[in-house]
Amino acid sequence: ERDYLEPREGESYGVEIILRRPMHNRLYGWISYTLARSLRVVDGVIAPSDWDQRHVLNLVAGYRLPRGYSVGTRFHYNTGRPYPLLDKHSNLVDYHRLPSFPQLDVRGDKRFVFDNYVMDVYIELVNTTLSREVYDQKRMADGSMTSRGFRLVLPSVGVHVEW
Repeated sequence: ERDYLEPREGESYGVEIILRRPMHNRLYGWISYTLARSLRVVDGVIAPSDWDQRHVLNLVAGYRLPRGYSVGTRFHYNTGRPYPLLDKHSNLVDYHRLPSFPQLDVRGDKRFVFDNYVMDVYIELVNTTLSREVYDQKRMADGSMTSRGFRLVLPSVGVHVEW
């Protein structure tokens, strides 16, 4: 039985830059960019870890409308993680990166203010672009590549209460 969480030595480092416009403004949001590197050591070889995503970008914007309504959107982009490709002829493993993944979400809110609490009712749609996130790649005998992934679109309706 394979242990999916194998402890390994390694190191991670990076930097994140964020610019924010506070939520008390009618137009609010932030832009963040992360440049990171995550390495691991296996049998004396230093290589990118399975979770190394070099670039991550998030753009979030919201706009408060009259009568307690607001709308917002989020764009997320990350570069692909390293992924092992087995060469069936030589039994050697070669690491390639999975494809990058962009995602666009949208949201609408309505705020109700009561004497002792505030209630937000929202509707949200995650991954409106139907972007496909690849989680597996294989090299076929003819040298072509095949991949498996999913297009997850998540609609949700919710209530958030603060008192």
